[in-house]
Amino acid sequence: MIKKASLLVLMLALITALSFTFLFPSWAGQFNDLTSSHWAYEEINKLKQLGYINGYPDGTFKPENNITRAEFAAIMSRMAGDLYPEGDMYDNSRIIADMNKGHWAFGAAKEMLSHMTGQDAQNIFGIDFSPEKKITREEVVAIIHALIKQHTDFSGIEITDSGFSDISSARFTESINLCVQQGIINGYPEGTFKPARNITRAEITAILIRVAEG
Repeated sequence: MIKKASLLVLMLALITALSFTFLFPSWAGQFNDLTSSHWAYEEINKLKQLGYINGYPDGTFKPENNITRAEFAAIMSRMAGDLYPEGDMYDNSRIIADMNKGHWAFGAAKEMLSHMTGQDAQNIFGIDFSPEKKITREEVVAIIHALIKQHTDFSGIEITDSGFSDISSARFTESINLCVQQGIINGYPEGTFKPARNITRAEITAILIRVAEG
């Protein structure tokens, strides 16, 4: 009798789980704050499946939260290691001297920086990595540019002016123009790029899925 009762409970639990998956397919195995109606739903899930992004311990992704330098390094270090496995040739550990070695993103920051020249690392970050600082749109493209320009696939590319009305005084105009030209990032409908604007976790996934897929 006990075994039959246990089997019945197990069957009911399985039916309930299957019903939940059928009724709520956008939640099943995904982040619990992300539904299929979100504009970056596919990009977020693709990067998750590739193993480049993680959510929070409570099962959320928080797509509209701004992303920090540490969080971006965690994503970019995994991607750089896969796309350019022989590219980690630079020692830029001095840039992360402001980070405790016990910091959760210390290794990721060191790995990401190892894929760019010392000059590029210093131009982007200065003397401090500042891991909790919110990363900007132009810093993101500068990091991507610093990594990809080390490889032959991107050599000899003639960079053209993207025509944005607000990048003449940007820190990384060349990186903006290159990444726009390569279809990695877009500007805004009114013809601006907003280089100093912080970037969200959802926006990062839309950018990096283009890098990952070439």
